[in-house]
Amino acid sequence: MPGITSLQVLTAEHKIPLNALAEPIQITTGRRLRERGWPSDAATVAVMLDSGGAFTTLPPEDTYIWWGAYLGMEKQCLIKGWLNEVSDEIIQRRSELREQHGWIMDIYLLAKPEK
Repeated sequence: MPGITSLQVLTAEHKIPLNALAEPIQITTGRRLRERGWPSDAATVAVMLDSGGAFTTLPPEDTYIWWGAYLGMEKQCLIKGWLNEVSDEIIQRRSELREQHGWIMDIYLLAKPEK
């Protein structure tokens, strides 16, 4: 859809705001997340261009993820939850989808909300 970003579709499909009220957000790549970890000045992190699983480098028990692949398409797939509960599911599903379609484009949003 022209003019609509994958990040906008991700938040709309998960029915969430992009960030908490007055809280900063960082948009980064999977490579940077792997190399530098959680950005110190961000409450929410959006990750694009991840070759797969950079979120596994984060502490899984206090991080929530909203993940989506093929956003805005018929084959759209969404998964959300605490990293310690859905990390393996996302890795597995991502692999299956890539195998099935020959390519994958996905994006995810990370936050550390109160449990």
